[in-house]
Amino acid sequence: MLPEELKRFQGIGQFGPAYRRMLQADSHAPGSVDVALLGEMVRLCDATAACLYTSHTPTAVSYVRGSRPELERIVAAWPPAGDDAQATVAALCQVAGLPARLVMLADTELAYSGHVIIEAFRDSAWGAVDTSTCVVYRDAGGRPATTWQLMNDPALIETCGKGKGYSNAGQFRAACIANYVVADRDRYDYTTSRVNDTYRSILEHSSRGWPGGLRWLHAENR
Repeated sequence: MLPEELKRFQGIGQFGPAYRRMLQADSHAPGSVDVALLGEMVRLCDATAACLYTSHTPTAVSYVRGSRPELERIVAAWPPAGDDAQATVAALCQVAGLPARLVMLADTELAYSGHVIIEAFRDSAWGAVDTSTCVVYRDAGGRPATTWQLMNDPALIETCGKGKGYSNAGQFRAACIANYVVADRDRYDYTTSRVNDTYRSILEHSSRGWPGGLRWLHAENR
């Protein structure tokens, strides 16, 4: 439970007005799990770091063995094939007995420069992992490095990522953390959504390498 005094750091407005407008145009169905998690995410900053790295996320996995046999089969055959969405990976970590949560990153100085990684709790510490680029972030002593450590020590990002796409200080300008507990699946709506016209245009420009330069396409920054 997020303390009342920290609730001003929660929700889709945490990355600034342009990203808030972008997320409001999100193509996922209203009330679906993706929208719910965006509404629940908490900005990682000086005011919230202590809470987010102590009481905010349970470090005991509540998953009951046998309740999601299809996920257990995927874990048994790790690494999984196909969908590499971070929420899926966080769920699989929990099925495997490893606490995990989502971290939304945004380079707030650039348009459409969001990225999602996870933090997994291991060796008695939260550690950032980017499963899309196979980067495991560690501190200088080899222990798991939190997203907060990476934000405050950008050299770790470059050292661990070794030039991989999202491993740069700009991508860690802002971060939000969201709990996604696989044992709580009944509280989420998993309605399948289709890409809307707004996001289709963004994806089309991205696939073409952003002719004319990376920029806000729908006046999100006005």
